[in-house]
Amino acid sequence: MTHCPSLQDWLDLAETRTTPARAAELQAHLESGCAACTAQQAWIGRTLAAFSQVAAPGLAETTRRALRELAAARLEARERPLWIATLLRDTRLQQAVGARGSDEGIQLRYDAGEYEIRLWAEATEVEAVEPWYLIGQVYDRATQDFLSPEAVLMVGAQGNAQTAHTENQEFHFGAVAAGTYRLAVRLPNTELLVPELTLEGV
Repeated sequence: MTHCPSLQDWLDLAETRTTPARAAELQAHLESGCAACTAQQAWIGRTLAAFSQVAAPGLAETTRRALRELAAARLEARERPLWIATLLRDTRLQQAVGARGSDEGIQLRYDAGEYEIRLWAEATEVEAVEPWYLIGQVYDRATQDFLSPEAVLMVGAQGNAQTAHTENQEFHFGAVAAGTYRLAVRLPNTELLVPELTLEGV
């Protein structure tokens, strides 16, 4: 294997979606000593483990907060700090005159300590099955700049996961089905976790 596998390859391996032959190739690549791919695989493992422990929708906020803290505490020792994001703004909840309507999509903002995660969900033409196109950015409050994520992972309520396409300071998920998701963003110096992101049917 001359080139590093993609993030999606490592995600498929973690979720046992690869063929035995492909799994052997990926394992051989790790054993060759590739530090970048070892870090990618470890990040996916930590993220999926954290998602499995974060509170599900519908629990009391005090319980939700306690489980978030527990999830963060149980993560393996890491080089990068982890921020658990909380919702700042959801345009679906705004009743003020002039608020953006559903025809223009949804805007979501999350507080992640030193950072802010900004998401836009736009309706697609394939509304019956996968009605949303999701675009995101990470804003650094200290430098007042938008950052380029190294990787972005989104996991559905049933455990189904997908990786984002990153382009400059944006990340994109195309054709996202309605449902509740959890989002992880890997930056050069930190990691961000959104424990609950809900997209209803259009």
